[in-house]
Amino acid sequence: MCENSDCSLHLNSFSSEKFGPFYGAKEATGVLIATGNVGDYLSVRKDEVNTYLSRDGGLTWNEIIKGSTMYEIGDHGGLIVAADDQEATNHVHYTWDEGLTFEKFKFSDSLVEVDNIIVEPLNSDTSFVLHGRLKGTKTHVLVNLDFASLH
Repeated sequence: MCENSDCSLHLNSFSSEKFGPFYGAKEATGVLIATGNVGDYLSVRKDEVNTYLSRDGGLTWNEIIKGSTMYEIGDHGGLIVAADDQEATNHVHYTWDEGLTFEKFKFSDSLVEVDNIIVEPLNSDTSFVLHGRLKGTKTHVLVNLDFASLH
């Protein structure tokens, strides 16, 4: 954290291969999501990086999930799905209210090292595809995450 009042939120970009990049979808006006940290400079320590969301095009930001995540926006911004991208996991976080509250959804009994979460190109669907590898293997998996029945 900051030791002075001049600290800022520092966000990762596409040049950072270690953490999720700054991301938005034109079909989800004003909704932006990124990983980063609050402090004097951009940190590369995974224990200092968290996931942040803006609902107003980047004017203000709120921390939504501790740690770095891979994320995707669906349902025109009405549904956001995120999964840990630093440790193998078997659940995703999802929100129907632009990050005000999150629920967990267990998608597998096996742990998966998440590489990406994908939605169709118009970001209008409630069905996502999670891509990753089974923990400790080279076995790739695709998991369909369909949230239509939950809302």
